[in-house]
Amino acid sequence: MVASDRPYSFAFVADARGLHAEHTFTLRPAPDGLGTIVLSHETQTGPLPRLGRVVLGPRLHATTQAWLADLARAVHDGRATQVTPAAG
Repeated sequence: MVASDRPYSFAFVADARGLHAEHTFTLRPAPDGLGTIVLSHETQTGPLPRLGRVVLGPRLHATTQAWLADLARAVHDGRATQVTPAAG
């Protein structure tokens, strides 16, 4: 976790040999006021993303869509819990 502006956004960074990735989530109230819209943005730089874009791109996109769908189901089903900041 590299940034957090609760309850509006959070971001994390992942680094590995040949890869630097930054992922940001922005949370907004739904227009009806009954839910939350989650916007996800990721960037990847380095030789691995460039080389793997054609081969891995569709698979990574499908995997990301699957876990975002799981997140949406968890929120909808009430399995997601609200985290409150620790005092201090």
